Amino acid sequence: MIQVVILPETYGTSTDGHQYTLPPNVVLLLVRDGTARLLDLDGYFHAVSATGAKMLQETLRCNPEAAAERVAAEYGADVSQVRADLSLFLVDLERRGLVRRSRGRWGRAGTMLASLLLTSSLRCVELGARFSEAKPLILLTLAYLSFRLFGWTRTVASWQRYFGEVASPQSSQESEGVARAIDSAVRATAARHVLNVGCKERSLTCWALTRSARLPTTLVLGVDLFPLASHCWCELDSLVLTDFEDRCERFTPVLRYG
Repeated sequence: MIQVVILPETYGTSTDGHQYTLPPNVVLLLVRDGTARLLDLDGYFHAVSATGAKMLQETLRCNPEAAAERVAAEYGADVSQVRADLSLFLVDLERRGLVRRSRGRWGRAGTMLASLLLTSSLRCVELGARFSEAKPLILLTLAYLSFRLFGWTRTVASWQRYFGEVASPQSSQESEGVARAIDSAVRATAARHVLNVGCKERSLTCWALTRSARLPTTLVLGVDLFPLASHCWCELDSLVLTDFEDRCERFTPVLRYG
């Protein structure tokens, strides 16, 4: 069972004095048995032992030196040995892109570039396909390309800035019918799409279309620990969109985007 979800911003950023932080696309999941899972939102899981989870959490909370001292005191271990083990552990995580020392100007530039390109693309889709049946196809294609070029975090952040506002939501009597119609259109289009679009593309497209239709839907990312897997879907209150409800029930929601 997942007890704690630690996001990149949970303990601040490297500019706040922390030597190590989680990259924007990585989430740390602390499990009840003391172990942890590092979820790369672009599709990979990494299991971490209980000792490793403790060392990583303390490192993110403060710094490696203080983390080594705290872990050594808790386990009654030699601090120099813990310091050496932690150093190797962090080098491996950094090599895998699961932690980082600082964001750097290139990281900020990449985020700005992704935002500019995706916002421009979404505006073109809205203007050119506002009343077109091809809109689900275009958005599914754009979502597919966005995830592969910019990753989950930058893609969702850009789409959320564009589609996030729902100024005057539809009444509850109208909303379910509209949501189901959009859901059906997205599923049908995805089924015959030439690209291998999956749950991420379906859920993001459905979320964008329903937000455009003034429905306060939520994009959900869920995790199943046994076996390790993640899944995405869209929700309107208790109505599950883009997948079957019983399939989504096995996943514990860890991130929600409104």
